[in-house]
Amino acid sequence: MRRLAFSLVELLVALAVGSLLLVGASRLLATTVRTSKTEGATFRSQQEALAALEGLEKETQGKGVGAVLPGSGENLLSLVLLGGNGHPVLIKGYSASGFRIAASSQPEFQPGDTILLRNAAGQAALLSVTKLTQLDPDTWEVSLGGCQNPVIWSENARAFKAETLTLEYASGTLKLTTKDGTVEVAQIPEFKVSYVYRTPDGQETLSTAYQGLTLNTGAKLAAVSLFARGSQAGNRALTARFHVPRTATGVIACGAQNPSQGLGVVTVVVSP
Repeated sequence: MRRLAFSLVELLVALAVGSLLLVGASRLLATTVRTSKTEGATFRSQQEALAALEGLEKETQGKGVGAVLPGSGENLLSLVLLGGNGHPVLIKGYSASGFRIAASSQPEFQPGDTILLRNAAGQAALLSVTKLTQLDPDTWEVSLGGCQNPVIWSENARAFKAETLTLEYASGTLKLTTKDGTVEVAQIPEFKVSYVYRTPDGQETLSTAYQGLTLNTGAKLAAVSLFARGSQAGNRALTARFHVPRTATGVIACGAQNPSQGLGVVTVVVSP
């Protein structure tokens, strides 16, 4: 004869087994939720660090590093970025208030722009353009404002469109300053700049302060390294490194006279 009901013992056993299954399922769900939160936090942390590095990459894209400026250090990086190939500077008309360039079309820079003027010896200066005058189809006159031109003319002197870029980290905030103003790049707990110096035999050392083109050991600045750390533990640190070429040995401070007259030069690195 068929049984149509369960005994009390069978019901208790079924309840016990069901409870164990529910506990297991609850623990699995809790573990999944925690894992998801952790992975999400790690992802957000990586995005924070990535934003810090991408801010600089976006601004430097398509431009050359013309100089690492004095005052740069572990939490501050000041760069001069160069646009285009520059224009040859002519000896005729070369003076403290202006100079002439060879250009068969519209020059790369315009009035109001900042330029980097550099001679073959590596001497350079940041100057402001106030006026451009076309003298003939292949020659333009550049008039300067603000600081006078302190650079000695030489063969192969060139003028480049330039802009300064400053990356500054303070109190957990990374800010980027360009000609368009200052913007907040990211809120991150750690950001560092290091300066990579390379010895003649290829050995590299890191410095948290910019020390110029050459150290007493003979090592020369080869690259700048950036380190960004997000807010969560785990796979959170990102690094980037970009080469610093040297085509100039110094950038003369605004208002300084030509160093050929015995006055000082502010040492700065520009491309190799």
